Amino acid sequence: ILPFIIIGALVILIAIILVKMIMSPKRSAHLAQLYKQNRYQQAIKSAKQILAREPRNADAHYFLGMCYLADNKAELALMELKHVDSIGLFEGQVSELPFRKTIAELYARFNQLEEAQKEYLLLINLEPDNPDYYYQAGKLFELRNSADKAVKYYRKTIELDKRHADAHARLGSILFRAKRLPEAREALEQAVKLQPGNAAACFSLGKIYKEAKDFPAAMSYYK
Repeated sequence: ILPFIIIGALVILIAIILVKMIMSPKRSAHLAQLYKQNRYQQAIKSAKQILAREPRNADAHYFLGMCYLADNKAELALMELKHVDSIGLFEGQVSELPFRKTIAELYARFNQLEEAQKEYLLLINLEPDNPDYYYQAGKLFELRNSADKAVKYYRKTIELDKRHADAHARLGSILFRAKRLPEAREALEQAVKLQPGNAAACFSLGKIYKEAKDFPAAMSYYK
């Protein structure tokens, strides 16, 4: 009798696993549809029901987080996206690239600079020709007092996008503080050329020309 009981239990267990394997993708697809239709409250309710049965369902955590974000609950959104990251599976409805972009922005919003920086470095590995990832990484290195690394990432941003005014401006600002005035002036002038309304770049250029005793040029930038 015992062997039959064991075999029966195994059959039931396999059946349960198969049902879950069949139903889970369908539930995830339904969640994705609710999210795309902006039916956030219904999606939140469905995601919570799935997670009550499957706490490690990455799709459910992801769409729950995205619905919280759409509902202006960014802190709750970040908590859910952290769960997705800890699970580390990107095989269902969750695509790694948009997930990394969103969680990087949320880390930065909540001043978790080291975590945000890690995410942008991962994004660079995933999409190495995207200048914005280098720019965001450079900003985070600058905020974390790693000016040399920030310069490296701003230069890479400019290499990929010569018209990236903010990268020129931030690069010029760092070079100015480092007293590398000819390089700083070149970067800042390019920033102002691309973005005439960049007040910070104009102010720094005014100081550079003032120190060089070129007062008419300094006045023009101060104005």
